[in-house]
Amino acid sequence: MNHFTIKAQLPSLNEYQDACRAHWSKGREFKACTEELISIYIRKALREGSLQPAAGQVDMVIYYNERTVKRDTDNIQSASKFILDSMRACGIVKNDSRKHIRQIYSVIEDGAKADSVDVYIFPVGELHVKFIDKGGT
Repeated sequence: MNHFTIKAQLPSLNEYQDACRAHWSKGREFKACTEELISIYIRKALREGSLQPAAGQVDMVIYYNERTVKRDTDNIQSASKFILDSMRACGIVKNDSRKHIRQIYSVIEDGAKADSVDVYIFPVGELHVKFIDKGGT
C-alpha cells in the first residue's frame, strides 16, 4: 500500500492566515517550513519503500490523528494543501491538479496518543470506501 505518516500535528488554516497577516514574508516562510517538515517524512517513506511515485491519477485518504478535539474540522483539513504541495515537490505526483488528484477523503480520528497524519494514495479505481472506516481494502 502506498502511504506515509507525518509524526506531527500540521498547522491549521488559522495559524497560516495569522502568519500571512503578520507580513508577506512570514506567510511564505511558514508555508516553506511546513512543507519541508512534510517532505522529510515523504523522503523517509520513499527510502523505506512504503511510498512510490504515482503513475497516474490517484485518490487519497488522509487520517488526521488528533489528541484533543480543540481544533475545528475545516482548520485541520486545510493542511491537505501543504501535503499535496510537498508530494508534488518530492515527485510523488506530477501535479496537484485534478488531472492527477481525483479525490481526497479526510478522516479525523480523535483521542490519538500522539498527533500525526497518515496519508494513503490509491490509483483511481482501487480505493474501496470501507477503507475510510479503517475496515481495510
